[in-house]
Amino acid sequence: MAQVYRPPYTYTDPVTGKKRNRKSRTWHIRYYTPDGERHRVKGYRDKKATENLAAELERRGIRLDAGLVDPADEHAKRPLAEHLADYVRYLAAKSNVPRYVFTVQYRLTSILDACRFVRTADIQPSAVIEFLGTLRREGKSIKTANDYLAAAKGFTRWLWRDKRTVVDTLAGLSGLPASESDLRHARRDFATEELARLLDAARQSPRTIYLLSGIDRHFLYLVAMSTGFRVSELASMTPESFHLGSDAPTATVQAACTKNRKEAVQPLPLDVANALRDYVASKPAGVALWPDNPKAPTETW
Repeated sequence: MAQVYRPPYTYTDPVTGKKRNRKSRTWHIRYYTPDGERHRVKGYRDKKATENLAAELERRGIRLDAGLVDPADEHAKRPLAEHLADYVRYLAAKSNVPRYVFTVQYRLTSILDACRFVRTADIQPSAVIEFLGTLRREGKSIKTANDYLAAAKGFTRWLWRDKRTVVDTLAGLSGLPASESDLRHARRDFATEELARLLDAARQSPRTIYLLSGIDRHFLYLVAMSTGFRVSELASMTPESFHLGSDAPTATVQAACTKNRKEAVQPLPLDVANALRDYVASKPAGVALWPDNPKAPTETW
């Protein structure tokens, strides 16, 4: 059984010059592993905490002797970059859209590099908060900073659930509070006249922006206004996403491309369906009508 003790030591009294004996203020642990080897480990100044550590060391020795290796111990030795690669594959396997997976990977890589996190034991909430503060000083919004935090918290939660760590290090970390003074743009609803001018301007535009012609943008805006679908959802739509031949026309986004992972079906006004019919019919089957190409630099007149 493990023993806790305070080892004695000898010191010289600075006043009298005599040698005196005294016990250490720090408790130590003496224990044996099942193979008979004796170990000595420094504990804490608190006796109870040292006794708890002694019991854990003894249990770990028994587990190792029985060949029961704690998975968290093995994972703790692996670089975080390897865990991140596994996490990215996990996200992709859950049918997340590629752009989301790439964004999460980019944000996590930025955090690990900036905070110099190499292994799971290096992850510290205070360092993550400092990183978020750096983002704010660089002009990033609170929402952007919280998006980075959400990526980090999702990663550490996965590490814990996958038994790669014994605790979720960032579980208690809260997002930055929202502030009205942090608004980048004052949002408001468009007036009907403004929407009509936008659609008309896109239809007549000779410019190609982000690989979309003026006509493409016209119908993209029209569908966005009529359905409320997100950018990534619109980017996933093909001619087969539209059912325009009935009295109740609809637009559909597959479950794999929606935020809640449920198929989204939106009714379309009859005038919108009539306007879309020829446009959709002219496009090749199975090909995205408005591919998501945020980095495409092409802009021609």
